[in-house]
This record gives sequence, C-alpha cells and structure tokens, in this order.
Amino acid sequence: MRAMRWTRLLGLGGLLLAACAEQHTSVDLDKSLTLMQTGAPILSCRDACLADWRREQPQAQSLETSGRWRDLATLVVRVGYQDDLSLFYLGRAAEGLGFVAGAAAYYQQSKELSGTAIACAIKSHQCGNLVFPQAASLRLSSVALQLERVRRAPTPSPQVKPVPAAAEGVSTGSSPYGETLPPQPVAEPAPAPTPIPAPPPKPVDAHDFIEPPPAQR
Repeated sequence: MRAMRWTRLLGLGGLLLAACAEQHTSVDLDKSLTLMQTGAPILSCRDACLADWRREQPQAQSLETSGRWRDLATLVVRVGYQDDLSLFYLGRAAEGLGFVAGAAAYYQQSKELSGTAIACAIKSHQCGNLVFPQAASLRLSSVALQLERVRRAPTPSPQVKPVPAAAEGVSTGSSPYGETLPPQPVAEPAPAPTPIPAPPPKPVDAHDFIEPPPAQR
C-alpha cells in the first residue's frame, strides 16, 4: 500500500516536472519581448512552476535591484510563473526597456492578482520584500504620468523646405491664389541696334566759296 502511494507521488512529480519543462521549452523569448511592448499576457504557469519560481525569485530580485531589465524579463518569462510579484517584475522590466504602455498593463495585472489565492503572500510566500498591491500601485501611477506627458506633448509641425534660389535665366512666382508657380523662363533683353556710321566729311572745294566783290574806289 505504501509502495503504491510512493509510486503515485513519483508519477505526480514527474507530470509536474514535465509540465514545467514544456512551459520552458515552449517560450519564444523574442516574441515575448515583443508582446511586452503592449502588455499582452505572457505568464500563465502556476503550481507546475512554483518550485522553479521559489528557486529563481532571489535572482529576479537581484536583477530588478541592479536594473538589468532584459535579463530580468528573460528570467521571468523563462520560468513562466504567474503571481502578483512575477507580474510586478515583468512590469519593471518593460518599464526599464522603454515599454511604458506594457509596464502599465503588467502593474495593473499585478494589482488584480493581489489578495487572490495565487498572490505571493499566500502561495509562494516570496514577495521580494515588497507589499502588494501598494508596490504595483505606485509604479502604475508613475508610468501613468509618463503616458500622460507623452499624450500631451505637442506634435512638431512639419518643417518647410526652403525654396531654392532661382537659377540663372529662370524666375519663380505665385498665382493669385497663393500657389507657387513652377519656374518660368525669363525673357532675355533684345540686342541693342547696331549704330549706323556717320558719312565721311565731304572734301572742301575752292569753288564752294564766293569771293566778295571788289572794293569801290
């Protein structure tokens, strides 16, 4: 009878380990990092991953303290355990990586799990020296302010490219409706008329002069 009981316990342990191993091998970390940008649900493993989470949680706490956000995200996603603390860590990693909207979503999910049967204070008894849901609420308020600043930031007006100077022989103008007209060719000035040379002076002939009449005596 006792042997049968041990056999059942070993079988159950094997199933739990297999489920946990399947959770680890089925995780696509690159895809998970992409999902973190929007706060899409990633963590879903509970009892099957509880032992692994208890073993890895101190390392996760150290990574969160030192600000190693990508390593923290990788560890939390790899274990896959879901409670308010692991979701808080996932939010911290998302916030540190610049995924502000995703961080807000994970902090909200952490708040929703606090007080339930799978909260860290009830299930794993490892809350990383944090008090929930207050810890998640504080971070959620912080990222909400960041999102509000981004929303209210003025949209930069498009820069108007300067109109290049008109090339030689080309002019630009505008229509009566304010529209810029395409470059128009500038009419070249008419060439100046060729001056007509003056006729050469006529040679002086002695017959051209009239002698005065002789003086009377």
